[in-house]
Amino acid sequence: MAFFGLFGDKKPPKVKPSETVGSSGTAVYSGYISTHEKLGSLTGTERFKTYSDAMLNVDVIGAGVRLLCGLVSGTGWQVQPSEDDAGGEYASKLDTIIHGMRTPWHRVTRKAAMFRFMGFSVQEWTAIRLPDGSIGLLDIEARPQHTIEQWDVDEYGHLVGVVQRNPTTQADQYLPRSKIVYMLDDTLTDSPDGIGLLRHCMTLVKALQKYEQLEGQGYETDLRGVPLIRAPIGALDKMVQDSRITVAERNSILAPGRSFAESHIKGSSTGLFMDSTPYSSVGESSTPSSMRQWDVELLNGGGSSHEAIGKAIDGRILRIARILGVEGMMVGGSDSGSLALAKSKEDKINREVDGINREIADTFDHDIVDTVWKLNGWPVEMKPMLVPDPVNPRDVAEVVQSLSELARAGSPMMPDDPAVNVIRSRLGLPDVAVGEMADDALLPDVDESVDVDVEV
Repeated sequence: MAFFGLFGDKKPPKVKPSETVGSSGTAVYSGYISTHEKLGSLTGTERFKTYSDAMLNVDVIGAGVRLLCGLVSGTGWQVQPSEDDAGGEYASKLDTIIHGMRTPWHRVTRKAAMFRFMGFSVQEWTAIRLPDGSIGLLDIEARPQHTIEQWDVDEYGHLVGVVQRNPTTQADQYLPRSKIVYMLDDTLTDSPDGIGLLRHCMTLVKALQKYEQLEGQGYETDLRGVPLIRAPIGALDKMVQDSRITVAERNSILAPGRSFAESHIKGSSTGLFMDSTPYSSVGESSTPSSMRQWDVELLNGGGSSHEAIGKAIDGRILRIARILGVEGMMVGGSDSGSLALAKSKEDKINREVDGINREIADTFDHDIVDTVWKLNGWPVEMKPMLVPDPVNPRDVAEVVQSLSELARAGSPMMPDDPAVNVIRSRLGLPDVAVGEMADDALLPDVDESVDVDVEV
C-alpha cells in the first residue's frame, strides 16, 4: 500500500496507546519561560509587581479583587464522607486536620483564589505528627507570585517543581510539585505561570491613569474661578512721580489686592473691601465713568473637556469591572438600572465565585486530601471529598414558597429530607437530627375542599 501524505510512500511511526509523544506549546529554557509579551513591565517577575501595583493604586481593581476573594473566603466547606465511610470517621479526621492548621482555612482558600487574577498560585504545605499518631498538616502557606523565579517542567510541559527566590536572603529554594498546592489559570495558555484576568486590565489601567492625570491637570490649569483684580496702578505711579506718595506707600495700597490674588482659597473669613470710586473724564463735560478704579471679578472660561474626560474615565472603570466579573459593584452609580438588573449582576458574581470554588475543590482534592491519605496510608475508598457551599443561594422565602407549592401539588418534603437542615442553616438555625421533628412538621395546611389541577 502506498502513502502519499506527510511521509510519502512510508508508513507513519507507530505510537503506543500508553505513550505521550506531544509537548506543550510553551518553551522553557533553564527554568525561564519564553514569552511573546511586548511590554517589559509584564514579563518575568516584573509582571506580578505590576499587578500588585495596580491592585494597590487602581481602586476598581483593588475593590474587585477584594470582593471576589472575600466571597471565596466566606464560603463554607463541607467534608463529605465516602459511601464506604458510613460513620464519617475519616471525614471527621480530615475536617480536624484542615481546621487545625496555623493558617485558617478561609485564608488558605482566599490565597488560592488569586490564581484567577495573577495567573497561578503556589502554596506550600508542611506536615506534622498529631497526638493520635496520624500525620496532619501544620500549615499551608502562600508563596507570592513575584518570588517564583524558575519553572521546572518535564519534556511534555508538566510541572515538576518551582524555584523560589527568598526576598530576604536572595537564596534560591526548590519546591517540588509534590510539596505544593498549585493552581493555574490555563484558559488561554498552557504556560505554567498562566494568564490571569489582571493581564487583560493592564492596557485599560494605563489609559485610565493617563486620563485621570489629564483630569487633574485640567482642573489645575482651568482659569475659571481665578480672581481678576483691577487697580489704578497708573494713577498711583503718577502720584509717586509727583512725590505725593512714596513707593512704600504705593506698595502698601496695592498689598491687600495682591495678597488676595495670591491666596484666594475660599474660607469662612475670606473677604475684600474695595474703593467704589469710578474713573472720571477730564474733558469739557467731566462726566463720571461707570468703570470703578478698583474692582475684583472671577475669570470666565468657555467650554472644556472635563465632561468628556470624565466619561472616558468612567468607561475604562466599567470595562475593568466587566473583565474582573464584578460589574455588579457599579449598579446604583447612576440614575438608570432596576432591581432585576441588580439581581442579575449579583447572580453573575455568585456564579463566578462558585466557579472559582469548584476549581479550588478539585485542586485541593488532589494536592491536599490525596497527600494526607498517602502520608497516613489510609484506605483510598475511605477518602472523603471537599465540597464548597454555593455562594448566596436562592432567597430562603423563595425556596420555602416553592416547596410549599410542590407540597400542594402532591410532592411534600419529608421530615428526614436533607433539605430541611439546608434551609435551617440558611436561616441561621441549628440542624435538627433525623427523627426529632414531627412527621407533619413541614406539611402545609391544605384546604382539602379546594381542588388543585396539576398540568403534567
